[in-house]
Amino acid sequence: MTTVEPIASTHPAFDQVAALFDDYRAHYGQPSTPENTRSWLHEQVTQHRLTAAAAIRAEEV
Repeated sequence: MTTVEPIASTHPAFDQVAALFDDYRAHYGQPSTPENTRSWLHEQVTQHRLTAAAAIRAEEV
């Protein structure tokens, strides 16, 4: 079963979402910086500047 869930910085899938966001950035020509991207995304979500959601199936985003 697939569910769509909001992804808080404490959600178990947050690291997978951050990795996908880094892949998205790299696709559009930005350098891949997984730790910087994760940190930036964490701050944005924690400060309620950005909301993230993901489709999750069998614990995979």
